[in-house]
Amino acid sequence: MSEEYNKLILNKILEEYQAGNKKDSYIKLETYIKENKNDYAALYNFGYMAEQINDIGKAINCYEIVRKKEKHNWRSRFNLYLIYFHKQYYEKSLKILNEVLEIKENFQPALRDKAHIYFHLNKLDLALKFIEQSLLLNMKDYIAWNIQGIIFFKLKKIYEAKESFEKAISLNNLYFPSFNNIGNCFRELNKRDEALNNYQKSASLNPYFIEAINNIGSLLIEIGEFNKGIDELEKALALDSKNSFKNSQINLNLAIGYFFSGDIL
Repeated sequence: MSEEYNKLILNKILEEYQAGNKKDSYIKLETYIKENKNDYAALYNFGYMAEQINDIGKAINCYEIVRKKEKHNWRSRFNLYLIYFHKQYYEKSLKILNEVLEIKENFQPALRDKAHIYFHLNKLDLALKFIEQSLLLNMKDYIAWNIQGIIFFKLKKIYEAKESFEKAISLNNLYFPSFNNIGNCFRELNKRDEALNNYQKSASLNPYFIEAINNIGSLLIEIGEFNKGIDELEKALALDSKNSFKNSQINLNLAIGYFFSGDIL
């Protein structure tokens, strides 16, 4: 088959996928790449489709092949970095994100996300450097303002953190993590009513956001509303059955709640 004919077939499959015929187009594309192993555009799109159906192993394999074969394909690298970041493979994700920036210098989302990686690596000076670079390129990026806020918060610069979260909320008042994060600022400033209000806003925007629910529960226990706090923590625990790290935090808060309520298990 000619290259032009293959391109027509690939475009037709992708059009079917975009039109909503996802299952059949996924199967067709899998067959196509078996017959056209060097069509890296097809392989990239198959990796994307695999990622959408949560077949993460297959997605990684596709993106890695494209990454090795196409030195200038930044999209495969960016998608791959995101997968590794969510798996908390921060060093590996940083290496791949740096490859993106070698291809697309000063790519603002990559600079923003590089700051986020450095935050998780506890390299806060570098995190602050890159988030500032990112914001110079796009002052309307509410995610970047939120990341700047968590960096300031970790540096114990609570007022600066609060200002960053306020900016993020002013740009997008539906972005639930910023309400939770500004709640943490109010809690540090001993403004518990404001903290609780913002935790509740966060949880109302996303009823599955475990961190906000956990914070509501622990703060209610802190102010003596033991039974209400325990109810919230039980809710968080039910949502977080597979996350052992957060699970341990929730269980610790529950233990405190049961102790002070006098209902020790």
